[in-house]
Amino acid sequence: MPIIGGVVGYFSANHLADQSDETGAQARNLGLYGARAIRFVRNVDSEHDVTGKVKDAAGSVWQRSKQLNEEHDITGKAKDVVLASVAKASELNERYHVTDRAAAAVSTGLSRLAQTLENSRPSEPAPAPKPPTKLDDQNAGPAEN
Repeated sequence: MPIIGGVVGYFSANHLADQSDETGAQARNLGLYGARAIRFVRNVDSEHDVTGKVKDAAGSVWQRSKQLNEEHDITGKAKDVVLASVAKASELNERYHVTDRAAAAVSTGLSRLAQTLENSRPSEPAPAPKPPTKLDDQNAGPAEN
């Protein structure tokens, strides 16, 4: 996916740089700054061998970690800790039914939430009264003063 983004970005920048307006000028300037930055980084790297030093340091760290692991069996101990933790968690779950209780609590909570939502639903509004008709006015009789 990054390759596709790079290709799209390249063609978009190229299109903008071809514009003869202010946007094109800014895109060309941005390209020049990018090229200068790349040249600067390459010069610093060739002068100080930064990538070589980083590569050597990473290799040294890897070799030292392998050596420590061989001496102290770090990965074996970590594996033992994980397996013991899983076994203990399983034992505690069997004894105290943690997952059953958690599932019951979630179920109860969701039931109560559904009940609360059901009870808070507004009831159907009463129908609006019908407007009086002329016939209703005639049946009402004489108006009292």
